[in-house]
Amino acid sequence: MQTSSLIASTAASQAPTPVHFDFTPYGISPKRPVEVRRDPSGELVVFVKLTKGNTAVTTVEEFTRLMEAGISPNWCVNDNGVCNLYVRCERPRDFGGNKLMVARLIAGPTARGFAVRYADRNSLNLRPTNLVLEKGKTRAKLKEPEIIARAA
Repeated sequence: MQTSSLIASTAASQAPTPVHFDFTPYGISPKRPVEVRRDPSGELVVFVKLTKGNTAVTTVEEFTRLMEAGISPNWCVNDNGVCNLYVRCERPRDFGGNKLMVARLIAGPTARGFAVRYADRNSLNLRPTNLVLEKGKTRAKLKEPEIIARAA
């Protein structure tokens, strides 16, 4: 995986100030800021500004994998009417249909009937270590593995 092509400079990624991604190789223009920073543990993470003033966080590796699969960085947040937020993104053009849940793209369920749960109960924390697959009800159509397979 070529994460260095997305970061403005390696030296800058060590800086405490945010570094912005270079989306030129992907031909995408994000609508809202996408920043790379180190979290308190020292891990390099990506902060994606969402609609409604929220921000999602994931690892650089996962964000890069999504970009290589053709997923837009223009993420949004939906709620289910009882204050549960879900980060969603547009499907690649040739897949059509509704928006995809970013957590399902990152967690990578390989069979229907698995739901993604958040270990820390924060649905804006999209680090792989926070995403847990559990047997449970889901209405997902399971297009995620097919979409992510493109980047391989």
